[in-house]
Amino acid sequence: MKPLAIELRKLMIKRHFAVVLAVLLIAETISFCTALSKRVNSDEESAAVYREYMNEYSGELTEERIAQIEQAIEERSDMEALKKQYRIQFIEGEIDIDDYKAETARLKEATKGESGFRIGS
Repeated sequence: MKPLAIELRKLMIKRHFAVVLAVLLIAETISFCTALSKRVNSDEESAAVYREYMNEYSGELTEERIAQIEQAIEERSDMEALKKQYRIQFIEGEIDIDDYKAETARLKEATKGESGFRIGS
């Protein structure tokens, strides 16, 4: 135990330790700020998507509005089923990577904003 304490004291005395500690502190601060910035942007995007849904589906709840909401839910679930189908076809080698990427990009564009606010989840 005594040799360990002696070695730690040597480290603390040397200036290299202070420099390394300062660099680590700066790196951790930058990492924290970057992560926080990404989180804030993600929250703002989710809020924007939520507002879009509220604008689209707000108002008096009529039979027509209920049918519109049910159709939107069905369309989104169909898109999820298609994504899974394309993934299976790609894994089994039925479609190549270019077709897979093109179809998933098309589906992603069609369901844009769904990740920010999911109906029924």
